[in-house]
Amino acid sequence: MKHRFPGLLKDRTAAGTIRWRVRVEGDRNRKLPIPMGPGEPGFHEHYFAARAGRKLEEKKPEKAITGTLDALCDGYLEWLSERVEDSDIEPQHKPSPLTLKGHRSLLRRACDIKDPDGDRMGSLDVDLPKAAIVHIRDSFGSKTGSADNCLKALRAAYRWGEERFGFPKTPSVFEVKKVHKNRGGATPWTVADMRKFLRHHGPGDLPLFSGPLVSRACSPFGCHHSAA
Repeated sequence: MKHRFPGLLKDRTAAGTIRWRVRVEGDRNRKLPIPMGPGEPGFHEHYFAARAGRKLEEKKPEKAITGTLDALCDGYLEWLSERVEDSDIEPQHKPSPLTLKGHRSLLRRACDIKDPDGDRMGSLDVDLPKAAIVHIRDSFGSKTGSADNCLKALRAAYRWGEERFGFPKTPSVFEVKKVHKNRGGATPWTVADMRKFLRHHGPGDLPLFSGPLVSRACSPFGCHHSAA
Protein backbone atom coordinates (compact mmCIF):
# COMPACT_ATOMS: atom_id res chain seq x y z
CA MET A 1 0.00 0.00 0.00
CA LYS A 2 1.38 3.40 -0.94
CA HIS A 3 1.03 6.11 1.68
CA ARG A 4 1.02 9.82 1.06
CA PHE A 5 2.49 12.15 3.64
CA PRO A 6 1.81 15.82 2.86
CA GLY A 7 4.82 18.07 3.35
CA LEU A 8 7.34 15.20 3.49
CA LEU A 9 10.54 16.06 1.59
CA LYS A 10 13.42 13.73 0.68
CA ASP A 11 16.82 14.98 -0.51
CA ARG A 12 20.54 14.57 0.14
CA THR A 13 22.90 16.47 2.41
CA ALA A 14 26.24 17.92 1.32
CA ALA A 15 27.81 14.81 2.86
CA GLY A 16 25.79 12.63 0.47
CA THR A 17 23.46 11.04 3.02
CA ILE A 18 19.67 10.91 2.58
CA ARG A 19 17.73 13.32 4.75
CA TRP A 20 14.04 13.70 5.45
CA ARG A 21 12.34 16.99 6.21
CA VAL A 22 8.75 17.92 6.92
CA ARG A 23 7.11 21.21 6.00
CA VAL A 24 5.23 22.64 8.99
CA GLU A 25 1.52 22.73 8.26
CA GLY A 26 0.40 26.31 7.60
CA ASP A 27 3.98 27.59 7.19
CA ARG A 28 5.45 26.59 3.82
CA ASN A 29 8.80 28.22 4.54
CA ARG A 30 9.49 26.28 7.74
CA LYS A 31 10.87 22.76 7.38
CA LEU A 32 11.90 20.49 10.25
CA PRO A 33 14.30 17.54 9.84
CA ILE A 34 13.25 14.08 11.02
CA PRO A 35 15.71 11.16 11.51
CA MET A 36 13.95 8.52 9.40
CA GLY A 37 11.66 7.93 6.44
CA PRO A 38 8.40 6.05 5.88
CA GLY A 39 8.42 2.46 7.05
CA GLU A 40 11.07 2.96 9.72
CA PRO A 41 10.34 2.68 13.46
CA GLY A 42 9.33 6.00 14.98
CA PHE A 43 8.56 7.67 11.64
CA HIS A 44 4.93 8.49 12.35
CA GLU A 45 5.70 10.10 15.72
CA HIS A 46 8.40 12.31 14.22
CA TYR A 47 6.38 13.11 11.09
CA PHE A 48 3.21 14.26 12.87
CA ALA A 49 5.21 16.20 15.47
CA ALA A 50 7.07 18.04 12.69
CA ARG A 51 3.80 18.80 10.87
CA ALA A 52 2.64 20.41 14.11
CA GLY A 53 5.85 22.44 14.34
CA ARG A 54 7.53 20.35 17.05
CA LYS A 55 10.81 18.46 16.87
CA LEU A 56 11.06 15.31 18.96
CA GLU A 57 14.31 14.71 20.81
CA GLU A 58 16.18 11.94 19.05
CA LYS A 59 17.65 9.26 21.27
CA LYS A 60 19.68 6.22 20.43
CA PRO A 61 17.29 3.24 20.32
CA GLU A 62 17.81 0.46 22.88
CA LYS A 63 18.52 -1.88 19.98
CA ALA A 64 20.34 -0.33 17.03
CA ILE A 65 18.62 -0.51 13.65
CA THR A 66 20.28 -3.07 11.37
CA GLY A 67 22.52 -1.50 8.74
CA THR A 68 23.28 1.69 10.69
CA LEU A 69 26.58 2.96 12.09
CA ASP A 70 25.13 2.30 15.57
CA ALA A 71 24.63 -1.38 14.67
CA LEU A 72 28.16 -1.73 13.30
CA CYS A 73 29.80 -0.14 16.35
CA ASP A 74 27.61 -2.04 18.84
CA GLY A 75 28.38 -5.36 17.15
CA TYR A 76 32.11 -4.67 17.01
CA LEU A 77 32.30 -3.56 20.65
CA GLU A 78 30.35 -6.63 21.78
CA TRP A 79 32.77 -8.87 19.85
CA LEU A 80 35.79 -7.00 21.23
CA SER A 81 34.46 -7.28 24.79
CA GLU A 82 34.00 -11.03 24.38
CA ARG A 83 37.60 -11.40 23.23
CA VAL A 84 38.88 -9.40 26.20
CA GLU A 85 36.97 -11.70 28.57
CA ASP A 86 37.79 -14.96 26.75
CA SER A 87 40.29 -16.89 28.89
CA ASP A 88 41.00 -19.34 26.05
CA ILE A 89 42.68 -16.70 23.89
CA GLU A 90 46.45 -16.59 24.26
CA PRO A 91 47.69 -13.34 25.86
CA GLN A 92 49.61 -12.22 22.77
CA HIS A 93 46.41 -12.40 20.70
CA LYS A 94 44.05 -10.93 23.28
CA PRO A 95 43.04 -7.24 22.99
CA SER A 96 43.68 -5.23 26.14
CA PRO A 97 40.91 -3.77 28.33
CA LEU A 98 42.38 -0.33 27.57
CA THR A 99 41.80 -0.90 23.85
CA LEU A 100 38.19 -1.81 24.56
CA LYS A 101 37.71 1.22 26.80
CA GLY A 102 39.28 3.59 24.27
CA HIS A 103 37.38 2.22 21.27
CA ARG A 104 34.09 2.25 23.18
CA SER A 105 34.51 5.91 24.15
CA LEU A 106 35.58 7.03 20.66
CA LEU A 107 32.96 5.05 18.73
CA ARG A 108 30.15 6.24 20.98
CA ARG A 109 31.29 9.80 20.48
CA ALA A 110 31.43 9.28 16.70
CA CYS A 111 27.87 7.90 16.70
CA ASP A 112 26.56 10.78 18.83
CA ILE A 113 28.02 13.50 16.59
CA LYS A 114 25.27 15.38 14.79
CA ASP A 115 25.26 15.87 11.04
CA PRO A 116 24.51 19.36 9.56
CA ASP A 117 20.78 18.62 9.89
CA GLY A 118 21.00 17.66 13.56
CA ASP A 119 20.73 13.89 13.08
CA ARG A 120 23.00 11.48 14.95
CA MET A 121 25.68 9.95 12.75
CA GLY A 122 24.93 6.60 14.39
CA SER A 123 21.39 6.65 13.03
CA LEU A 124 22.62 6.93 9.42
CA ASP A 125 23.30 4.11 6.98
CA VAL A 126 26.61 2.42 7.75
CA ASP A 127 27.79 2.92 4.16
CA LEU A 128 28.74 6.52 4.89
CA PRO A 129 30.28 8.66 2.13
CA LYS A 130 33.78 10.02 2.59
CA ALA A 131 32.47 13.49 3.45
CA ALA A 132 30.56 12.05 6.42
CA ILE A 133 33.71 10.41 7.83
CA VAL A 134 35.58 13.69 7.36
CA HIS A 135 32.77 15.41 9.29
CA ILE A 136 33.30 13.01 12.19
CA ARG A 137 37.06 13.52 12.11
CA ASP A 138 36.82 17.31 11.93
CA SER A 139 34.36 17.46 14.83
CA PHE A 140 37.32 16.88 17.19
CA GLY A 141 38.70 20.30 16.24
CA SER A 142 42.19 20.92 17.60
CA LYS A 143 42.27 17.51 19.31
CA THR A 144 43.90 15.95 16.27
CA GLY A 145 45.34 13.04 18.23
CA SER A 146 41.84 12.04 19.37
CA ALA A 147 40.56 12.51 15.81
CA ASP A 148 43.15 10.05 14.50
CA ASN A 149 42.38 7.58 17.28
CA CYS A 150 38.70 7.79 16.37
CA LEU A 151 39.57 7.01 12.74
CA LYS A 152 41.61 4.05 13.96
CA ALA A 153 38.67 2.74 16.01
CA LEU A 154 36.26 3.22 13.09
CA ARG A 155 38.60 1.36 10.75
CA ALA A 156 38.81 -1.52 13.22
CA ALA A 157 35.00 -1.65 13.38
CA TYR A 158 34.65 -1.59 9.60
CA ARG A 159 37.29 -4.32 9.20
CA TRP A 160 35.27 -6.44 11.61
CA GLY A 161 32.12 -5.64 9.66
CA GLU A 162 33.61 -6.57 6.28
CA GLU A 163 33.10 -10.25 7.12
CA ARG A 164 29.58 -9.72 8.50
CA PHE A 165 26.40 -9.50 6.49
CA GLY A 166 25.01 -6.06 5.80
CA PHE A 167 28.18 -4.00 6.10
CA PRO A 168 30.08 -2.43 3.19
CA LYS A 169 33.07 -4.21 1.68
CA THR A 170 34.95 -1.06 0.65
CA PRO A 171 34.12 1.56 3.31
CA SER A 172 35.22 5.14 2.70
CA VAL A 173 36.75 5.36 6.19
CA PHE A 174 39.99 3.97 4.72
CA GLU A 175 40.16 6.90 2.26
CA VAL A 176 40.17 9.58 4.96
CA LYS A 177 43.60 10.84 5.98
CA LYS A 178 44.86 11.33 9.50
CA VAL A 179 45.36 14.92 10.65
CA HIS A 180 47.70 14.75 13.64
CA LYS A 181 51.23 15.97 12.93
CA ASN A 182 54.10 15.05 15.22
CA ARG A 183 55.54 18.22 16.73
CA GLY A 184 58.90 16.58 16.98
CA GLY A 185 61.37 16.78 19.83
CA ALA A 186 64.93 15.76 20.48
CA THR A 187 66.31 13.55 17.71
CA PRO A 188 68.17 10.55 19.16
CA TRP A 189 71.84 10.26 18.23
CA THR A 190 72.99 7.46 15.98
CA VAL A 191 76.27 5.59 16.46
CA ALA A 192 77.70 7.65 13.58
CA ASP A 193 76.72 10.88 15.39
CA MET A 194 78.45 9.67 18.55
CA ARG A 195 81.65 8.76 16.71
CA LYS A 196 81.71 12.19 15.07
CA PHE A 197 81.35 13.83 18.49
CA LEU A 198 84.16 11.72 19.95
CA ARG A 199 86.52 12.56 17.10
CA HIS A 200 86.04 16.25 17.79
CA HIS A 201 85.77 16.37 21.61
CA GLY A 202 87.04 13.12 23.01
CA PRO A 203 85.20 10.91 25.51
CA GLY A 204 86.03 13.09 28.53
CA ASP A 205 83.54 15.77 27.46
CA LEU A 206 80.57 13.43 27.67
CA PRO A 207 78.43 13.34 30.83
CA LEU A 208 78.41 10.18 32.86
CA PHE A 209 75.00 9.00 31.68
CA SER A 210 76.22 8.77 28.09
CA GLY A 211 78.63 5.98 29.05
CA PRO A 212 76.52 3.23 27.44
CA LEU A 213 76.46 5.16 24.16
CA VAL A 214 80.23 5.62 24.27
CA SER A 215 80.58 1.88 24.69
CA ARG A 216 78.41 1.30 21.62
CA ALA A 217 80.60 3.68 19.62
CA CYS A 218 83.90 2.01 20.52
CA SER A 219 83.37 -1.21 18.61
CA PRO A 220 80.56 -3.45 17.46
CA PHE A 221 80.94 -5.38 20.72
CA GLY A 222 81.60 -2.44 23.09
CA CYS A 223 84.81 -1.29 24.79
CA HIS A 224 86.86 -3.66 26.90
CA HIS A 225 87.37 -1.12 29.67
CA SER A 226 84.88 0.57 31.99
CA ALA A 227 84.24 4.29 32.03
CA ALA A 228 85.29 5.87 35.31
